[in-house]
Amino acid sequence: MGDLHPPVWTEAETLQYWWSMRRAMESAGDRTSAIYKRSVAITEGQPDPLAANGTLR
Repeated sequence: MGDLHPPVWTEAETLQYWWSMRRAMESAGDRTSAIYKRSVAITEGQPDPLAANGTLR
């Protein structure tokens, strides 16, 4: 097995991911889950509410 490294996303790719997640959750009618609240915070430029000391984004 070779070296396994997690993908490195740019800030733009990360934001695009969270926008996609947010839209999908809204389409499904989910506006109360932690992952939805996380997607809203990130897409609005707020700190990640699930990150320790705001380290995840």
